[in-house]
Amino acid sequence: MQEPILFNADIKTNILFGKPDATDEEVYIAAQKANALQFIESSNEELTDAEKLENLEKALKKAFVDLEVKGFKQVAGLYSEITDKPKNVKEIVVDLMTRVDNVILVQADTNSVDFLKAINRVSTKYGAGWEDAVITFEWRNELSAIQAC
Repeated sequence: MQEPILFNADIKTNILFGKPDATDEEVYIAAQKANALQFIESSNEELTDAEKLENLEKALKKAFVDLEVKGFKQVAGLYSEITDKPKNVKEIVVDLMTRVDNVILVQADTNSVDFLKAINRVSTKYGAGWEDAVITFEWRNELSAIQAC
């Protein structure tokens, strides 16, 4: 899994780290290929808290619809449980659903309850993100496999 890193600079400058002599058009195409245009073009700072929450709810629903389309039925079934959770849990879930690889999703689909527990556990820690949720979930799976022997 590749880890995305952003430097403390604007998005264009971050893209230019990959190709310093890129034209504006190449920067736009790179942002488009990275599925970052919606994020870039949305002025999230200018939105009210209610609008931000509405956008998050839409992103959450889309993430779970996409999972169901991909065949991850058990994880997709957790949608109703996650909609009742606080905003930070939802943000982690959206991030997880859009960034983790299929290996993690297959594991999560096999053991969706533990997947939700891992997300809840890391979301209570300040600054916990999707990496923490994936590591916690994988650790639980390894521990369960060891205990089953």
